Amino acid sequence: MYSNSINSNSPVQNYPAQEISSTNQGQLNGREVSYNSASQNSSALYNNATDQDKSENKQASSLDGRLDKPKVTLLIDGSAEKTRTLFFNTTGFDQPVRNSVIYNGQFETPFIEKYSKDEIPPTDTRWSVKDGALSSGINRFRISEGGETKTQEILSKVIKNKHSAKDLKDLITGFDGSNLSREDKLKAVNDPVRRVFESYYAKNAMESIFSDPAKYNKYFEFSEKQANYIRNNFLPEDIVKSFDKACAGEKSDFDAQFRAFLPRVKETIETLSGLTPDAKTKLLKVYQNRYLNLYLRNNEEASAKLPKEHWDGIFDLFKAPGKGRVEIKIAEGDMFRQADSQSVGLLRNFDASPADLRLNQQFSIKYKDDYKGSMESGKHTRCPDRLEISDPDHRDNNIEGSYTKQLFDKGVGTYINGPSGTILIEHGAIRACKELHKNADPRGLEDHLELQGLMFVYFDGGHSMNEIQYALADDRVTGKLHEAFDGREEFKNIAQNLFQEPSILEKSAKDAAVFYNSLRAKDDVHAELRSLGQFVKV
Repeated sequence: MYSNSINSNSPVQNYPAQEISSTNQGQLNGREVSYNSASQNSSALYNNATDQDKSENKQASSLDGRLDKPKVTLLIDGSAEKTRTLFFNTTGFDQPVRNSVIYNGQFETPFIEKYSKDEIPPTDTRWSVKDGALSSGINRFRISEGGETKTQEILSKVIKNKHSAKDLKDLITGFDGSNLSREDKLKAVNDPVRRVFESYYAKNAMESIFSDPAKYNKYFEFSEKQANYIRNNFLPEDIVKSFDKACAGEKSDFDAQFRAFLPRVKETIETLSGLTPDAKTKLLKVYQNRYLNLYLRNNEEASAKLPKEHWDGIFDLFKAPGKGRVEIKIAEGDMFRQADSQSVGLLRNFDASPADLRLNQQFSIKYKDDYKGSMESGKHTRCPDRLEISDPDHRDNNIEGSYTKQLFDKGVGTYINGPSGTILIEHGAIRACKELHKNADPRGLEDHLELQGLMFVYFDGGHSMNEIQYALADDRVTGKLHEAFDGREEFKNIAQNLFQEPSILEKSAKDAAVFYNSLRAKDDVHAELRSLGQFVKV
């Protein structure tokens, strides 16, 4: 049952200045560290710095009266560059170190943004490390003023029951939005209504599949047969054993993100209505199986068993400008935002959300205290909360053929991580198992890829619908599958029309429209209160 209860608790965007005691205690890589007050702009040294770095830093500290400064080592095209230092602006940020990771700070030396390759000078104070991730200071919050987004326009028709089948399809395929202003683009990607619509589509579609044993057993059998084929023909025994331990909840060194996400995914499955215990168990198994496929690309022994050209060209679209996010790539690991969240689907932890797109029970991310410098604590963060989108006006986002240019020109959609490489791993897994699938109905392959996409959206919030579709529509990708199945015509355009089931579109649009109407009612109340405030004397 849909509830229009709205969670509108958002974190304050700017931290207030605070009085800081002369010495504060923190923890860095499992050891206690202390750092001086804001007046000294001090901090702790990142534990991965080289001895030479530490020596240089100590010398600098003796000159300016500060304690050792944290350092990160930039990675440019895979090569380690000179370390870059940060300092903690403790008058603006109240928690500089959290879970062994630099949590908040300003750059004291220039750095290179990973995707644009722009060199950012320390004088550009818009840039900082905020909550553990790189931030350009761009707005990430909902904009309620001004006109409607295209998604909102269509849902307004749904509210009045004046929508058409074409309107619903336009929610997926889009329209010409090439004249959108920078503010309109930011409004669209930060629109919780769009994120709610896509989340509902994934929720409703999986409920439709997994409430019917005849349907879900087909998906389960496809997943199990392919997973067993990959286990038996490609993967080293130690990886298989490690995977099985991780699935059983035992101590394991299997993929860190899988181990971090699995407990939460189990809770997220409980938010799906109408599923029997058997359906829940099999859906979880389908989710788990996809993590085996990652090793077809990431493990040398497994990838060596594939044709040499198996992955050639598939990931070229990620090398092009316009991936759409900002990040600093460092030797110590991934700098992801640390953000707890009760949301499911594509909703961020500060987005307004309906009650049935939140976990049923309180769930706290178990960020660990000591990652020995690997900075893996961010892998526990849900994907929508990890990184920020780059400025829509950046030159890379306006290059013809770039992902972000296509997204903004489409006029509908939202941004999570850019084109989905994970869906291409799934695509590659199907091709790796072509002997298993050589007599398969192409529709079965498409259904499998669509379910993977639905899980990306709903469980991990890893990618938006557009990010999944964009990757699968690339000519280099479609050509690979067509070639793998001997050029058979029925395999030519697999998965080119995902997320367009009419009954699911209709239900999801109506669910999202109820939420949008509730959000507008809240906005109206706020407007009235602001209006009344003009006449109140303090």
